[in-house]
Amino acid sequence: MNRSTGVARGFGLASPPADDGPVFVADMRWTLQLATTDSERIVSVVTPSSNPVNAAARTLGDHSLLLKYLNEHVVAVTSVNDADFSLTVHLIDAVTGKLLHSRVHAYGSEPVSAVVSENWVVYSYFNTKVKRTEVGSIALYEGSVGKKDLNGWSEPSCAPNCLSTRRSSLEESKAPIAMTQGFIFPDGIRALSTTTTLHGITNVDFLLALRSGKIMSMSKRLLDPRRPVDSKLSEADKREKLVQYHPHLPFMPQKVISYNLTVAGIREIVSGPTKLESTSMIFAYGVDLFFARITPSKAFDRLPDSFNTFAVGSLLIGLAIGVFVLRKLIAKKEVDAAWK
Repeated sequence: MNRSTGVARGFGLASPPADDGPVFVADMRWTLQLATTDSERIVSVVTPSSNPVNAAARTLGDHSLLLKYLNEHVVAVTSVNDADFSLTVHLIDAVTGKLLHSRVHAYGSEPVSAVVSENWVVYSYFNTKVKRTEVGSIALYEGSVGKKDLNGWSEPSCAPNCLSTRRSSLEESKAPIAMTQGFIFPDGIRALSTTTTLHGITNVDFLLALRSGKIMSMSKRLLDPRRPVDSKLSEADKREKLVQYHPHLPFMPQKVISYNLTVAGIREIVSGPTKLESTSMIFAYGVDLFFARITPSKAFDRLPDSFNTFAVGSLLIGLAIGVFVLRKLIAKKEVDAAWK
């Protein structure tokens, strides 16, 4: 990826025969011209995070399925045009060089932060016209399956791999469906990341490193491009737990995981799993270092501090003693009955 010329290239490995053993060399597979003018330059290249995928489809409120576009080779490339003051987000398949989706933002400029997680791409940029930070959200889907299509009498077009979490970029497939939405955020964003858990069962929260020195987590539901814009929430939307669209993303002090601390100059946030599925480890570094644990779906697999361990232990010991005494009494009764 050449940022100065705006050219993306893909390479493969080839091993020509050699007398002293195989020698691997880089072989160019594809080239993609992203910057069309000299004033356009690439400012950000983001690869997908290594989050485990728990479900290959999203269940909608009417019990139909929305199939996620799960491609671990999707790369988000952001370019800025200094001549017409615009910002473009390109989604590229790094294996084939196929351009999956592009989105242009007028008056978009640096600083730019982005994160790719599962079938989502979330990025932030600065709007030079209105002098504010804006956040864009892109969700990629392959298609949908009706609520009555998965049964023993009918077969959807995606069968038999509708719910597969693995795909090959070399397979012929149509372009994904991109759902997009934009938001406004009241603070500058220095870095973006997501929480990571052991099996991916826990809800994924987005992590925002703010220019004010705070680190805040934000629910994925607030950045969902499917948030209803015009109409009120239907019963299906409520079952799906969708939130009515509002252009302003809230700053929630209760979601600030850095407490009352100011973490200066954050460059990146790294997350990792723990042995508990509910807990994710967060490490932010820059001028300062910060570490914390976060539970996006609460500590559902951990006993709370208010749990009365003494009472439960006493109850179990009492039951064990009761079972032992009762067994002795029954055995004595059987012996006495046999002597009669």
